[in-house]
Amino acid sequence: MKVVLQDIVREVAKTTKLALPDARVVVNRLLSTLEEGLLNGQRIEIRDFGVFQTGRKQYREALQHFIHARELGAGDAEMFNFMGICYSQTGQPQKAIESLRQAIAIDPMLAEAHLNLGYAYERQHSKAAADEYAEACKLASRFCGLRPK
Repeated sequence: MKVVLQDIVREVAKTTKLALPDARVVVNRLLSTLEEGLLNGQRIEIRDFGVFQTGRKQYREALQHFIHARELGAGDAEMFNFMGICYSQTGQPQKAIESLRQAIAIDPMLAEAHLNLGYAYERQHSKAAADEYAEACKLASRFCGLRPK
């Protein structure tokens, strides 16, 4: 599939209800900002689009951003934690557990990943949930006593 700039402009106009000339300005500015960042040696965090959608409970859409970011070489612990949340919320518990384990392998101190893995294990009726809850509590006291609703 080939996507050209005009396709993106039309999609932005349609989605945002902007006039085509205004959508073109938005798209061009976005592309210029991305280009400037890359030329200055900055990393473009595609996963952040997924984080935004996760916050809006658009888990399927967010997951696609995370998968794409992973394919492009991203792979930090927080991204895998968010992937785990999205997999869990879209009824894919085994993939959730795999992603959360990967997050913990990258950063064993990421309390949120331990908490989310505890939730995932609890949904699977696994006794391993208690260990993950305890680890999350040990790493961040704000997680002590949390359990899924």
